[in-house]
Amino acid sequence: MQADNYQELLDKTLAELLRNPFKGKQVRQLPEGYKSFHVGRHLIIYRVEETVIYVLRVLGDRMDIASNIEFSE
Repeated sequence: MQADNYQELLDKTLAELLRNPFKGKQVRQLPEGYKSFHVGRHLIIYRVEETVIYVLRVLGDRMDIASNIEFSE
């Protein structure tokens, strides 16, 4: 089933980010410390603190980051 395959892809990608948390890219729409990682047709928006990865959102890759994420000051 396609949904199961995609879930497996997301799970594998998150496991890879745990092994290599700085693999993602810093993009201008994100504050310092947040990264974006492209997987399939989605972007995983996350930040790293010591040994923990916090996933903020998983967005469709055509979605505008700034319009879909609110960062607290």
